[in-house]
Amino acid sequence: MAHSGIPIRNEKLKAEDIKASVNHALAPLSGLSASEAQTRLTAEGFNELARGGQRTPLRIVLEVLREPMFALSVGWRLNLPSSG
Repeated sequence: MAHSGIPIRNEKLKAEDIKASVNHALAPLSGLSASEAQTRLTAEGFNELARGGQRTPLRIVLEVLREPMFALSVGWRLNLPSSG
């Protein structure tokens, strides 16, 4: 029985399964044809993430203040014994 993935313990591998796996691994990669790529580009647009709203400086500051590591750093600094 052919399957993909790691063989199960005590499973006997057949020569044709091994050969098929090796051939699949060594097969050249093939992508979309130019016409299929153009069709998808027209239908779906560019392959990019949707951009959110612009981050204002105030929003960036608020995001930093909400970070746990920032709170730990401030808390650690406030608990240091005074030097001098």
